[in-house]
Amino acid sequence: MCTHGSYREADASLDGTPVAAVHTFPHIYTGGIVPTLWRPIPAIHTFSLYAERVDVTPFVGRLVDGNTHDLAFTVQNNGDSWSVVATLLLYTDHGLAQTHGALTTDTVAPAATGTRHRKHRSRTTARAVVDTTSRNDVTAGYVDTSSGRVYSRVVRTMAYRNDDTVTANGLAQHIVQHDSGTQTSTANGRVVNRHAYDYPITIDYSAAAYVDDQNFSLTGTVDMIRPLVDSGTGASTENVHSYGILSRVNGVNTESDGNSTSFYAGPGYVHYWRATTG
Repeated sequence: MCTHGSYREADASLDGTPVAAVHTFPHIYTGGIVPTLWRPIPAIHTFSLYAERVDVTPFVGRLVDGNTHDLAFTVQNNGDSWSVVATLLLYTDHGLAQTHGALTTDTVAPAATGTRHRKHRSRTTARAVVDTTSRNDVTAGYVDTSSGRVYSRVVRTMAYRNDDTVTANGLAQHIVQHDSGTQTSTANGRVVNRHAYDYPITIDYSAAAYVDDQNFSLTGTVDMIRPLVDSGTGASTENVHSYGILSRVNGVNTESDGNSTSFYAGPGYVHYWRATTG
């Protein structure tokens, strides 16, 4: 329902040239949607934000030319404020005082292009908006090292879809969102890392029974999953299902409940945890 739409991506640029784009996990903090929703299990990575890693190796040739460079980030469709903490990870060549190289391919667009489709069903007073975007970016370059010339290539695919249906004159919302993508890095034609992610989330929220701040009923349900696949560490999956309700009549809370279930599966072991509050 925000005027800037549902899609967000972090865009990196080097001296004004697009370097990469990245989806961020759809974090929801405690208190988000319904106050009782995240008790006792919080949403995925609420207290430990996950760092998205972007391979910019093809741009090494530019970074080692002895000049000063500006690595900047912007967030597409940012409607308010967005904090970005960037960390550049570097590996040095101990066999040379200075390496040299060049960028040979860069198809990264400054911003993702997408489509928006709106539906209005007058009989049910429902409004539906579907946002979709996609990317298929390729960057390549080389660097002359003490071991010879190394060619690097990074192929990054990104896909996004958000189905948002609003009913009850804007007081009820059903959202199904899907972020997915891959990043494949090669050196001299050999795959050195492949990272795949999938961030599906489904949200149902209703304040249809709202009268005023002393008489209302809020309900919310969230299903969120975070599957990752890395060529070096294997596959892992986190899953959280939560439900919360908060009702008040004449200034008195009549119902306040939340329950949540969390599941995690990682390389070599599986951990399952269920917790409920009342």
